Amino acid sequence: MKTIQILALSIVLVFARSPAFAIDCKRASTPVETAICEDDELKAKDAALGDAYFKLLKQTTDARVHDLLVFSQKRWLKTREDKFKNQEFSSEDLSPGIDQRLKELTGKYRPFTGRIADALSFASRFSGGPYAGSKIDCFFSDTRETTAYCFGDVTFQNDDRICRQTVSITAFGQWTEYRTVGRIVGGKAGVVATCSSGKYAEKSTDDECPDLPPDKGRAPRYGWKLRPNSADSDFPQFQIFGRRPNTALVDPDVNVSGSDSAWVEKCLTDPTYPMSEPHHD
Repeated sequence: MKTIQILALSIVLVFARSPAFAIDCKRASTPVETAICEDDELKAKDAALGDAYFKLLKQTTDARVHDLLVFSQKRWLKTREDKFKNQEFSSEDLSPGIDQRLKELTGKYRPFTGRIADALSFASRFSGGPYAGSKIDCFFSDTRETTAYCFGDVTFQNDDRICRQTVSITAFGQWTEYRTVGRIVGGKAGVVATCSSGKYAEKSTDDECPDLPPDKGRAPRYGWKLRPNSADSDFPQFQIFGRRPNTALVDPDVNVSGSDSAWVEKCLTDPTYPMSEPHHD
């Protein structure tokens, strides 16, 4: 009997933590909800998105992945509401965002929850610490596609080594990526080296990361910049985003994979990095 009670309680908790995101048109209250409910095509797309989302929730057995999926969906919905609440828009402005989100959740090769699981697995390989975490912002672009972007800082820590990746994106999808290597000495984090790629950020180290595509608009000076000067040291500064382990601080809307995970792993585990890469003083 006790086992049955525990199981029943678990089911109740799962559903309690899984708010319904399909729009109830009888209770539509926001401009976005009203626009969707007045357009049959958008209603069908919203229903498909809701089905995909709940299917992922039902299939997810890892509580951490479940909670991060719910968090991501809430943030996506809020970001969309914030985009359109104070401006005129048409049904055509809403359709691309729903299409994009549906593709993200279902994934051609790996569903959204699989990506979250990969991120948790990757982060769990390192010690974590007070400098591990993320600070991400999401927005809907001002282009005709009106799709969502999420960007910001992702910081990993492994014992006394810190590796940070920062992406800056304009409203038109133009991006700049910054990478920073840090080390903790005497309890204080300091910047060891920086590099970047792209030309649309307000500040830049002006040094192209050796394994990122070079930008034609920048001077051909590639490699890690060691001992950054005072103009570089104010970006990025390390901040304590939380003292929980890395595994509790994974952001579901940031995909650190491929070349990103390769440089992070080298940065966190190779004591000679970035001296082992192209660099200059």
